[in-house]
Amino acid sequence: MLDLIVEMFSISQGYGFCSGSGYSKVFFRVEDFHKLHYSEPQPVLGERVLASQIKEVGKNPKAFEVKRVQAPILLEATVQSFDAVKGWGFANCYLGTYFIHKSDFIDSFVPIIGGKVAFYSGKKKGKNRGCYIIRSDK
Repeated sequence: MLDLIVEMFSISQGYGFCSGSGYSKVFFRVEDFHKLHYSEPQPVLGERVLASQIKEVGKNPKAFEVKRVQAPILLEATVQSFDAVKGWGFANCYLGTYFIHKSDFIDSFVPIIGGKVAFYSGKKKGKNRGCYIIRSDK
């Protein structure tokens, strides 16, 4: 088992990449990802995973088994800024400020400053990022 970090995951395409332990990019498919509980989201950016059955296939090595190590943290935050044209902004919660991007929205909506959103705590390039974002003030 290799200790890796999820660097990218595409919900619509059903694949992602992990890195670490001497690997810069390890490919995996959603069907090879194992959650701790069925109600959890798919892979969250920046989360630690254990990968095994890694084989050299094509351009990047492929992991045929990727296991979540710890349940992701679901947060509720207040939108501090959001540029509807650019599709990004920031939200604050007790753990700090998180970058939010329209590509991480589960439903189509435009966050309102002062409104509430819920998301899983992720990291991208070492910075806080909201993953699987939904409106929570309906």
